[in-house]
Amino acid sequence: MNNFNQQILSEYGKELGIRKMQSLWQEFSENAEHFFENASKMPKTEIRLKFHNLRSGALVFGLEEFSSFCAEVEQEILQNISDNLLNSRIKEAKKIFKQQQQNIKTYWENHND
Repeated sequence: MNNFNQQILSEYGKELGIRKMQSLWQEFSENAEHFFENASKMPKTEIRLKFHNLRSGALVFGLEEFSSFCAEVEQEILQNISDNLLNSRIKEAKKIFKQQQQNIKTYWENHND
């Protein structure tokens, strides 16, 4: 599954403009990548908050699959997930994010102001 809701991204693009959305995407994407690179050094509480923020931000860009996965991980952390399983889930989240990044890239290539 690669659930990407173009309609949401299109609606925000109409309201804010494609260039603004591209700028916001760049910032969101860089923050997500930074998190994935550094998550292993963070305490669980900080990781949970980051997944919470990623979940919300992903919805703005129509990344429904990634957002849903972030919500799952956030709940697992609240239920005291093991460190090994958490590391595995972070890797899986990164993989989903990378897949959905491609959707955004394709969208930008096909939609301009």
